[in-house]
Amino acid sequence: MSRPGGQAWRWVRRAVGAVFALAILGGLAVGGLAWRLAQGPMDLPALAREIERRANAETGDMRLEIGSARIAWEGWRAGNLSPIEFLLDDVRLVELTTGQVRAALPAASVTLSLSWLLRGEIAPRVIELHRPVLRLVRGEDGAIRLGIAAEAPAEAEAAAPPSPEDSPASADAGAYAARLLAELMRPPSQATPVSALRRVEVQGGLLLIVDRQLDRVWWLQQPQLALRRQPEGGLQGEGTATLRLGPEWVPIRLSGSASGEPARVELGLALPSIRPGALARAAPGLAPLGMLDATVEAAFQVALDGRTWQPEAAQATLRAGPGTVALGEGRRIAIAGLEASGSVTPNSVRVERAVLRLA
Repeated sequence: MSRPGGQAWRWVRRAVGAVFALAILGGLAVGGLAWRLAQGPMDLPALAREIERRANAETGDMRLEIGSARIAWEGWRAGNLSPIEFLLDDVRLVELTTGQVRAALPAASVTLSLSWLLRGEIAPRVIELHRPVLRLVRGEDGAIRLGIAAEAPAEAEAAAPPSPEDSPASADAGAYAARLLAELMRPPSQATPVSALRRVEVQGGLLLIVDRQLDRVWWLQQPQLALRRQPEGGLQGEGTATLRLGPEWVPIRLSGSASGEPARVELGLALPSIRPGALARAAPGLAPLGMLDATVEAAFQVALDGRTWQPEAAQATLRAGPGTVALGEGRRIAIAGLEASGSVTPNSVRVERAVLRLA
């Protein structure tokens, strides 16, 4: 059986291709359609069925289903022609033999490059995913894989042993991802359809991070993420979410970037205010933090090889305000503050700074 995550992306590409073909071949009846779209997005049930038909034309063990499809266009703005936008709702990837939904997307929108549209080519400028359930897996080999899930899993299911979805991608899929990332490292242009992409956004939903090395699952609720192409080449991303740590929900900031050839990917997570006990309960490796009773700011960064998605290095910083430190046997000392930072590579662990100020 093919991997559901990889198939999901292939279905999306086929679906978008069908949308472009229909828009171009139909000519859009320009005058009447422009007037109608000025009143708001227009439902096109036949378009949804045609996208399904074209996407499912190839034999396979998955079927694409689309609840509805709409087209939106805002006409002329400040003397410029607005891009055409396609809206898809209730998109599902269903396994034929069992009827099980393997991937689902409540809503998505794709803003098109007009110049490429006039040439009859697929070239999204902006892609927005609304309320998806994203699953980011760090495997036992350290490699990172991303996919779309059918729904938010129960806690026991999220922590289950590795599934076929966690298995490494095929050589072809890995090579395609490497080529795609390499092209995105160049400045945006109209040279190729991929070069026209400017921004990808995730609005709401759930980001589930499954860490097979630490045997932990991290829940990030309502992520608001934006990934943008940089004028000089490369990618820059930022966002916010709410991280679940045991019974607590903690607001966090997310960041990321990719640059260079070969690409180097950097991901960051910042917790602006947290009690150390929550971190200590979340992962055994952070248990020593349970000794500290104070308000803490923490930040974590990891660098990845963009060709293999293997971690190359990681850094962490910790700053605490006034509080106490447990010394065991009921003894505690008061502190005015604490600062610590360190780094990890495949061959070393370094404590770069450690300062404890007594009260």
